[in-house]
Order: sequence, then structure tokens, then C-alpha cells
Amino acid sequence: MQERVLTLAELERQPLADVFRSVASGETTLTVELPDGTRVMIAAKPLLKPMHVLKGHIPKGWKEAVYAQG
Repeated sequence: MQERVLTLAELERQPLADVFRSVASGETTLTVELPDGTRVMIAAKPLLKPMHVLKGHIPKGWKEAVYAQG
């Protein structure tokens, strides 16, 4: 993954859609340096793996049985 560092002025000259596409592709992490020296990092959120599907069933009336006990 490539890391790009831009100043806020440099970032303002680029179309926002292009910046987001570059980051979303996962090829680039973007760090923006603000005039006061603060840095903001923009990176794509990693996709989560799907959860496992478990075999089994839920019996009818389970909810009533649980609340009847309490």
C-alpha cells in the first residue's frame, strides 16, 4: 500500500471524488497536513469477513418460555 502525504492546499486542488476513489481502491493511504502541522490520515475501511452460518433451529415459543421464567 502506498502512502501519500499532501498539504491541505494541495488537496484542495484535487477533485474530491478522485481522492476518495484512490483511497477506496485500497492502494493509497492519504495523510493530509493542515497549516498548523496537525496530520489527518484517511484510509479505506477493511471489509469484514462474513460470519459463519450455524446449523440448528429455534423452537417455537422460545421467547415466551424465557420470559415466563423470570
